[in-house]
Amino acid sequence: MITGSIGLFTQLGIGFSYILNPNFDPNWLLAKDAWWFFGHPIVYFTLFSFLGAAYYYIPRYAKKTVPYDKWAYRSWPFYFVFTVMVFTHHTYMDTPNPAWLKMLAQAATFGVIFPSALTIMTIMMYIFRSRIKWNLTSMFLMAGIVGWTIGGYRGRNWLVGD
Repeated sequence: MITGSIGLFTQLGIGFSYILNPNFDPNWLLAKDAWWFFGHPIVYFTLFSFLGAAYYYIPRYAKKTVPYDKWAYRSWPFYFVFTVMVFTHHTYMDTPNPAWLKMLAQAATFGVIFPSALTIMTIMMYIFRSRIKWNLTSMFLMAGIVGWTIGGYRGRNWLVGD
C-alpha cells in the first residue's frame, strides 16, 4: 500500500501543481511511469499471500514430507527481480519512453513466467502421488492454482500474439 501510494501521490502532486499554477509544465509520462513502478507490485501482494497459504497447507493436506522442498524457495529471488521490473509492460506503447525500457518490459514480462512455472511445478510435486485429503480448502487451493496457470498461459499467448 505504501509503495503504491508513492506513485499516486506523484500523480496527484503533479496534477495539483498544474491546477495551482497553469504555467507549470507537468511531465505526465513521468507521473504515469511512477504510478506503474510503485503501484504494480500491489498486484503481487495477493498472489504471494495465496502462494504462502499454498506452501503451508498443501504439504499438510498431502500428508507427506517432500525431499525436493528446496525448490519451493528457489523461485523467490526471481519473483523479487521480475515483479519490480514487470511494471514496464504497462508503458510499452508509450512512444516517448526509451527503447531500453521497452526491451526491459518484454524481458521482465517473459521473465516472470519462470518463477511462476517453477512454483506451480513445486506445488504439483507436493500433490503428485500423495494421499491428499480433498476437502473444501484443498479444492479451493487447487482451483486457485489452476486459475493462475490458465491466466498466466493466456497472458503469455497475448504477449507473443498467438
